[in-house]
Amino acid sequence: TRVLRELVSNTIAHGHATQVSVHLLLDEQALRLVVRDNGLGKQPEQWAHGLGLGGVRKRMRLLGGDVAWRECQPSGIECEVFVPQLGLKP
Repeated sequence: TRVLRELVSNTIAHGHATQVSVHLLLDEQALRLVVRDNGLGKQPEQWAHGLGLGGVRKRMRLLGGDVAWRECQPSGIECEVFVPQLGLKP
């Protein structure tokens, strides 16, 4: 929930987006979360990863997962979070 909160907060505060879509898929024990916006974000590979984005990366490492940011066309950013083994009991 903290990762989702951080991603949405960044979209509002830094991206100035007017639309945000959140897709969550929990399949078996894998979790995939995709947050996409129509904001001003460009070139995520050049961002300074401060406390917020650094915290997202740290949480993903702790969960054994991965996070990636991509620029969308014509505007916006997409962030995909993937945790292959969330550790939930059936």
